[in-house]
Amino acid sequence: GLCKFVLAEDERRGGTVIDHAFIAQHCTGFEAFQSKAEATSWEMIERESGLSRADIEEAGRVFVEAKRVIGVY
Repeated sequence: GLCKFVLAEDERRGGTVIDHAFIAQHCTGFEAFQSKAEATSWEMIERESGLSRADIEEAGRVFVEAKRVIGVY
C-alpha cells in the first residue's frame, strides 16, 4: 500500500518523488513491480494488511515529504 501511494504521488508530482535515474541505472524489474502495485486494489491491500487506506496514505505522506528515507526489507 505504501508503494502504491508513493508511485501515485510520484506521478501526481511529475516524477519528482522517486529517483528514476538511480532506478534506471541500478535496478531491474521496476516496471513489473510498478505494474503490480498499481494493479493491486486498495480493498485487497486493506484486507491483507489490516490497515486502512487512510492510515497507509498518512504514512505515505510522511515518507514523500521526508528529506531522507532509509528502507529496510
